[in-house]
Amino acid sequence: KAFSSLIDLHPTHKSVPYALVQRAIAYQTQKKLAEAERDFSDLIRKWPKAAKERELALQQKALIRGQMNDNTGMAENFQILLRDYPKSPAAAQAHYWIGWAAFEAKDYKKAAEHLAQARTLDAKEFFEKASLRAMLSHYYLEDVDKTAREVDLYVKEGKGKVPVEVLRWLGEALVKRNAPQQAEKYLGQLATRDEVLPRDLLLLGQSRSKAQQYPAAIEAFQAYLTKVKEPP
Repeated sequence: KAFSSLIDLHPTHKSVPYALVQRAIAYQTQKKLAEAERDFSDLIRKWPKAAKERELALQQKALIRGQMNDNTGMAENFQILLRDYPKSPAAAQAHYWIGWAAFEAKDYKKAAEHLAQARTLDAKEFFEKASLRAMLSHYYLEDVDKTAREVDLYVKEGKGKVPVEVLRWLGEALVKRNAPQQAEKYLGQLATRDEVLPRDLLLLGQSRSKAQQYPAAIEAFQAYLTKVKEPP
């Protein structure tokens, strides 16, 4: 009520942008997202550059659009934020959600670019969340080299597991490329997983044999023989 009085009675006062932001945040706290978005939109429209609060308004409006399941609107507002405030403290968050929205829309090239930016700007907050989607983006784009780099990075620094389908595809793609040592690295990781298939072990054994890793190849072939059911 206090902020509304200032906004309504003194619309040209220098503190109106601050009042709009604070009233919008109060609405957010009350889960009144439409009212909060209206105030943020008014500030963005009426004070295009002069108000320092506009940066926060763009960030919060983008997040509100996300809460309303409007991924396009969320990404658009974050893109304006990055355009007008490239050094914003919210830049990493903006890149992450733009990348997230692009991933959901199957625009994997755009997704990979923004997710990598988010991870670079704030690894502590976004490495885990951004890395898996970045990896899958390159996988869906069938880019062997970039997928391999993402897998290597995640194995080194990530907390979770690389998806089985990524390891399998990467190993098979590198076998077709006649790169047995590289293929062995990813098929070897797959061999330790419960989801490993007999054909994965056979391919691993063949890759190790071509790479002249004979004791390890024998181990893979023996593991294959314990799992395979076909008579041949």
